[in-house]
Amino acid sequence: MKFEIIPAILTKQKKEFMRLLEDASLFSQTVQIDIMDGLFVDNQTPKSLNNGHWWSEYLINHPDQKLPDIELHLMVIDPWSVIREWQEYAELKRVIWHVEVPIDHAALNETAHDLRIQTGLAMNPDTELKEIIPFINPKTNSNPEFVDQILIMGVDPGFSGQSFKSEVLKKISKLRSKFPKLNLGVDGGVSSANIKQIKQAGANRFNAAGAIFKATDPQTAYKQLKKAVA
Repeated sequence: MKFEIIPAILTKQKKEFMRLLEDASLFSQTVQIDIMDGLFVDNQTPKSLNNGHWWSEYLINHPDQKLPDIELHLMVIDPWSVIREWQEYAELKRVIWHVEVPIDHAALNETAHDLRIQTGLAMNPDTELKEIIPFINPKTNSNPEFVDQILIMGVDPGFSGQSFKSEVLKKISKLRSKFPKLNLGVDGGVSSANIKQIKQAGANRFNAAGAIFKATDPQTAYKQLKKAVA
């Protein structure tokens, strides 16, 4: 199973956003972009950073740069409204939305797959596993009828810099035991101090924001996290 460290960008400032994305592009194949609507979570990213139009500007300003794959973490009530704005960009690899959102998850999953976009369902720390199990293929994670990934939140979504909730380790272990081939990510509170423990519980994807971008040298911090799960 492949282990991945995915830098996560959560900011309200376009200038900072561009800088973090440019930095992450130098050392990571995939970058997660956090998008919030102020409804699903008590925080909101500006619409100018949500609709994907700024990505065209980034492409123009970085013509010779190796572009990362984009993973969207949608902390929003209406995930499709965001996906629709981003679907034209070839760099969009994966979209992850929350199982707690009252929508037809199966229909959205099918629509995204029809667009050749990988899918994932995120679950908050207090959400029960039974809410997401129906969307996971019991045999493999490559069947288009099911999501390609589950993302377990290690914190309450919406704000970066929170402490990891260790109680989610049991959920990670239970999911890994039941679905050995599942791509299982953890987002929120991931750090050099706990990443090995999270890996041992069963995660194979690790989304990190503060642990990378708040470090003196983000690239070195990224490499240290990657080495810890190698």
